[in-house]
Amino acid sequence: MDLLAETNDYVGNMKFRVPLLLVCLVFSTGAIAQERQWSLDTADNQAFLTFGVPDSEDVGLSLWCEIGKNQMSLFMPETKSRLRVGENVPMLVLVNGVRSQLIGIAAKDAASGLMSVEAKFGLKDRLISGLTDAQTISVRVKNHDTNFPFSDADFSGLLATCKGENEK
Repeated sequence: MDLLAETNDYVGNMKFRVPLLLVCLVFSTGAIAQERQWSLDTADNQAFLTFGVPDSEDVGLSLWCEIGKNQMSLFMPETKSRLRVGENVPMLVLVNGVRSQLIGIAAKDAASGLMSVEAKFGLKDRLISGLTDAQTISVRVKNHDTNFPFSDADFSGLLATCKGENEK
């Protein structure tokens, strides 16, 4: 076989191999992709109940506190609403049909460039009692609604940790 025939044969096989490789890559990344789930973690003097993909930066919503400080924060990235760093942002939280109005502060993550909103509320706020047995939680930032499943969230564990009840 001459060099030209070998080259044409190689190029012809590559035309077949590249699409096959791309198909395999697409299916393998789909198998690797994980769904968001709730996880409860503690670090130093803080506790976090996060809805996200484990071992990644993908977070949809996070409730967190400094242990023993008698308040909690609701944090979420916000990519649909136009926000300015430092802006006070109304957040409407709907849990079990009960609406709670919070005021969050917009911030920009230096690493990703994404905007987020974070609001603080007390551990005696009526939002706490709603979250204890909630199935879903909806958060409106400006005119953008985001809904999250909540039935698998260990909110009672977070609340007990925030109050300092889980300390050894």
